[in-house]
Amino acid sequence: MADDGGGDAGGARHAPGWPGIAARWTSAGKSGVGTALEGSPLWFTLSHGILNEVYAPRIDEAMTRDLGFLVTGPDGYLSEPKRDAVHRTVQSLAGVPCYQVRSACRDGRYLLESEVWSDPLRLVVLLRVKLNVLKGAGLIVSERRGTTITYSLNLSTFEDAAAALLDLFGRARNGKGPGASALSSSIHVHGTRPR
Repeated sequence: MADDGGGDAGGARHAPGWPGIAARWTSAGKSGVGTALEGSPLWFTLSHGILNEVYAPRIDEAMTRDLGFLVTGPDGYLSEPKRDAVHRTVQSLAGVPCYQVRSACRDGRYLLESEVWSDPLRLVVLLRVKLNVLKGAGLIVSERRGTTITYSLNLSTFEDAAAALLDLFGRARNGKGPGASALSSSIHVHGTRPR
């Protein structure tokens, strides 16, 4: 009798695709190791811009292997910051096991900012995450001139929305709005990046 993954000859049931892939350790190149102060039984590690491992309730018992993000966008865009970004991990304060992680996508479409720490009263790792969309939202416009790339903030969409809000709130206060002419801005960011 052929085994279709649903069980064996003895009647035991298995998950589809069992037994799965062999267990592997995460990268040894850690950028952070943390725990809560006051002797918490929970420890965590950081590597490649993500939360790697969470050890609890014992330091030799990994509960999580990798906790990362996938960034998607229009036209089938898919990016895994672990592989597609440049990372910078720093301690929030010297001597405190709390970290700030910045992952800048190599294609310039987003910046993922995280803060990671563990709770001193519970077996919990806390993450505060902010995704900043750059190129994908049309907010950043780039123009190449030889070996220099000039980046400019595209504020036309923001200006339209802000003008509408000013009109709305201006009318509510005094019956007339300031109109779009109240907004006048030009912000440019210039810089170069290596090829």
